[in-house]
Amino acid sequence: MKMNGSTPKIVGIMLVWYIFHIIASHLYTKFCVPLTLWGMALAPFMTTASHCVMLRWTITHGGHATMIAWGMLTVWLSKFIFDD
Repeated sequence: MKMNGSTPKIVGIMLVWYIFHIIASHLYTKFCVPLTLWGMALAPFMTTASHCVMLRWTITHGGHATMIAWGMLTVWLSKFIFDD
C-alpha cells in the first residue's frame, strides 16, 4: 500500500478532531450538565451559556469528523482491495 504525501496530514487532522470530541464531551458533562440536583436545576440556564454552546458545537462536529474519517478509511482501503 502506497500512501501519498497528504495522508499523514489527513490522519493528524482526524486524530485532533477525535481528541477534541472526547475532551469536549467530558467537559460538557462536568460544566454544563453535572449529575447533581443543583446541576439539574441549573441545566436549562447553563446549556445556553456560551462555553456550553461551544462545547456542544465541538461534540457535534467532532462526531461528524470521526464519521467522515471512517468513510474515508473505508474508501481508501477498498481502493487497495479492489484495485487491479
